[in-house]
Amino acid sequence: MVTDGGPARLRTALAGRGIELGLPRWLAAPLAWIIVAITSVRLGVNLFNYEPVRHVGKIAPRPILFIHGDLDHYCSDFDALFAAAGTPKELWRLPDVGHTKASEVYPEEFLRRVLDFFERYLPHEPYIRGDC
Repeated sequence: MVTDGGPARLRTALAGRGIELGLPRWLAAPLAWIIVAITSVRLGVNLFNYEPVRHVGKIAPRPILFIHGDLDHYCSDFDALFAAAGTPKELWRLPDVGHTKASEVYPEEFLRRVLDFFERYLPHEPYIRGDC
C-alpha cells in the first residue's frame, strides 16, 4: 500500500481544511471535533471508531509506504499514524511539501520510490521501466 497524505484522524483532516479556508488553528480543531460528533449522531454511527490510526496496524504484514509532506495541514498528526502501523513500513518525509504534493514537487523521485517499493514487495516478474 502507498499512502500520500493519508490523515490519522477524520477530525484532523477537517481541521486542516478549516485552516486552509482561513479558520484560526485554535478554532479549527474543536470545530472539527464537533462536526465529527454531530455527523456521528446524525448517521447513527460513531465515526471516531473509523479513524485510520485505529486500524492501520491491522494492515501488517502487508507493507506500507508512507509519503508525508511536513507542510500538510490535513495530516498534522502523521507521526501517530506512522507509529501505529505495523511492519514492514517505509517513510518518505518531505519537509518542504504540502498535502499530496510530493508527486508534483518531486515527480521523478516520486515515481522511482513508488515503483521501487512495488518491485520490492509485489510478487511478480520484473518489468522494464519503459513498459508502464
